[in-house]
Parts: sequence; C-alpha cells; structure tokens
Amino acid sequence: MTPMTRLAFAALLLAAPALAQPNDPPALAGPAVRAADESPSLVQRDFAGKVKRLEEPADEAALALLDLTPAQKEQADTILAQRHALLDRIVLENLLTISRLPGAPEEERRGILRELTEKLRPLRERGPLADELGTTLTREQLERHATLVREYFAAVADEPTEGMGDRPRRDRAGAVGREFVQQIGVAVRRSYERTLGQRQKEFEETLAALDLTPEQDAKVRKIVIDAAQKALSAGTTGEGRAAYNRADAERRATILAVMNELTPEQRRALIERATGR
Repeated sequence: MTPMTRLAFAALLLAAPALAQPNDPPALAGPAVRAADESPSLVQRDFAGKVKRLEEPADEAALALLDLTPAQKEQADTILAQRHALLDRIVLENLLTISRLPGAPEEERRGILRELTEKLRPLRERGPLADELGTTLTREQLERHATLVREYFAAVADEPTEGMGDRPRRDRAGAVGREFVQQIGVAVRRSYERTLGQRQKEFEETLAALDLTPEQDAKVRKIVIDAAQKALSAGTTGEGRAAYNRADAERRATILAVMNELTPEQRRALIERATGR
C-alpha cells in the first residue's frame, strides 16, 4: 500500500474510532487480590461474582501467565507476531465489514462475526496457538497452558443464567460457543487497534513530510476524512468487478483532490514518497 493510498486509508481508520473500543464496558471490579500461594488464573470475578471477560484471546492471555525463559519468550513472541501479521492483513482486507460492528444489534453482530470467522480461514489453517508452541514450551508448560484456558471456559460455562439458577447442559455448551465467538471479536478488535495505531502514524508522517501550511493541512484532512466517511456510509454494497472499480475510482478522486491542494514541490514530495524514490 503506497503512502498516497494511505492518505485515504488512514483517514478511514481515523473516521471510525469506535472500532478500537470494546462494545461493552468492563463490569465494575474491585482490586485483584490473590493469596501468595494461589496459582495465576484467567478466571477473575467482579463484585457480583461474575466472570470478567478477557480483553485478549484466552490462549494468548494464558501464555502471558507462564514462567518462560528469555529464549522461550523470544520464540513465543515471534510466533505471536506472525499470527498477528496474518490477522492484521485479514482485518485490512475486510475493514468495511468490521466497520458494521459498533452499535450493531446483537443478532447482526453475531452474523458479522460468523462472516469474519470464515474470512479467518487462513489463520485457522495454521492451527491453534498451542500447537505452534509445541516445540517452544515444555510438556509441563503446555499442560499448564491448556489448563488455564480450559478453566476459563469452564468458569464461563458454569456461570448461572440470570434468574435460572445453574445452567442446564445444553445452555452450558451454548455459553462456551458464545464465548468462542466473543473471543473472535476480541482478536479482531485488538488487530484493529494495532492497525489503527500504525496507519495513524503513517498518515501523520505523510502529512509531515509534505510540510503543509495550516490551511493546507486542514483542507487535506477534510478531503480524506470526508472520503472515508462516505466509504463507511456506503458499506460493502455491490460485488465483484463493479464494486472494485467504484472503490478504485473513489480512491483516485480523493488522491486527485489532495494533489490539487499541493504546490508542485509538495506533489513531487508525495510522489517520491509513494514510489520510494
């Protein structure tokens, strides 16, 4: 992706900051108090005794609780970085689909997440994180990792349904299924946050490299943000070549509008940055 395209793309991210926030605020919780001899656990509860949902995928959260050597941590971080890079690419390719998540009704939200689950096939084909850690962690560490994840989902499944007492077996299975779907949403949101931070940085660096006047800066930002908001409003309507051509034409129009606000020297600087010269 060239810096010229990033002008419009980064603004698309800037125009949808709600994606970088969880849809539901975390439940009120007191300080995490743990006995000195108590083993670390993913299961934390709020004042009402309800399980606090994780803000990162359970397998990654469990990995952080293991006592790794520096060499193990380096290897694990490399594996995580590779998996994150793959997920980030998928998120970039499906940004407009993801943009429908904030404020969507629960049923629509689940439908979007199911759609994204299918898009995540390349990541699923890599296999579970625990499998990739097989040559990095000891057998005992792998067993501990599996136990931490299993205990978390068991606690979610065992949580009583509001006004119904203990969950029946079928409802427990449903609770686990819903939590798995929620975990997909958590992973996608964290990927969006990573992408947002990087694209914001690139957007600001591109503008800074052009040495814009305050008036130019304001105009350029308005052009790309207006274009981004239009793209978000349009959503993912249309399919195939026609939709691609329309989106490409809109990107070109945005870039042309930006170029019209620049001096000849600034245009050359933008082209040089775009072509890497």
